[in-house]
Amino acid sequence: MRKWYFVAGLAVGYVLGAKAGRERYEQLASMACRLREDERIQSATKSVKAGCDKAVSAAQDKLKDTKFGAKVEELSARFASEIDDLKEEIDEELKAEEARK
Repeated sequence: MRKWYFVAGLAVGYVLGAKAGRERYEQLASMACRLREDERIQSATKSVKAGCDKAVSAAQDKLKDTKFGAKVEELSARFASEIDDLKEEIDEELKAEEARK
């Protein structure tokens, strides 16, 4: 997984700092879209999400009966909502980018 973060970081750095021009940017953006749609990437994303959900659930169960339990539940709900909002924004931006092509 670290390798993917490294590769993604390189790609983002290149796009932001390169002087390769619009054509190269379009190639990288297209490659990023293909990667996002790749079944292996989607499968890995689902696996990571499931693992995170399990870990959060286990932590919530342990903390539920403590004085911090209510705060943990509140923050979990807020972050879940914010993550969903970000996913929607990203999907809208990707659709808009594809429509421009």
